[in-house]
Amino acid sequence: RVSQPFQSSGINAEYGEAQRLAPENVTYMAHVATLKMMAENNFESAMTLLKEAYEKDPKCDFVLENLGMIYIQKQMYDDALECFKKALDLVKTEAEAAHLSALRIGIQCQAEVCKEYDVKPVSMSDIQDFSQMTPAPQE
Repeated sequence: RVSQPFQSSGINAEYGEAQRLAPENVTYMAHVATLKMMAENNFESAMTLLKEAYEKDPKCDFVLENLGMIYIQKQMYDDALECFKKALDLVKTEAEAAHLSALRIGIQCQAEVCKEYDVKPVSMSDIQDFSQMTPAPQE
């Protein structure tokens, strides 16, 4: 459990500095989007930032991976799979390829189970407040 809320003001200042120093490098945008998603539960802002990064550099596998992760949280599995497929074509190391392959296979399985059994998994985007996440009662 996070004891203090995430403060994005410092991150926003760092983001502005990174943008000033390397406007062509979009990886910082992916990091900020991840913070927005995880710490602020702001999926729409994160997705907007990642789409902007993708427009600037459609060959950045890290942006595609993070965009795919947001699509997973929004249960947009086909879009997530497409992002992971594109990212796999761009990775530079075997470790990155293994990581993305695992993500892609995992989400492919999850999508198939959801369709087969007509279920919708709970995702981070469904939870508005982490206090909603309570441990199961002890028996």
